[in-house]
Amino acid sequence: MDVRGAIVTIDAMGCQKAIAEKIIDKGGDYLLALKGNQSGLHDDVRLHFEQPAPASLARMSHAETVDKGHGRIEVRQCRLSTDIGWLRERHPKWNC
Repeated sequence: MDVRGAIVTIDAMGCQKAIAEKIIDKGGDYLLALKGNQSGLHDDVRLHFEQPAPASLARMSHAETVDKGHGRIEVRQCRLSTDIGWLRERHPKWNC
């Protein structure tokens, strides 16, 4: 599959180093879902967003949408951080 210049999105089942490496090797980039199956990584990323260091705040963005439908209210939040140096230090196996 040609992924050059593409952003590949994968759910938590595909959050594996080998998959991320293959995407990078083929010239793509990735957005992987992160859940508890990567417990240490998950905990550190959650903490980074819930209690960001002051220096990290300048490199964070946040968006939120609220929709009402099907008898419920859905709140979707997206947070983006470009401050990943700490992540590469704490989890070097994910340095893809």
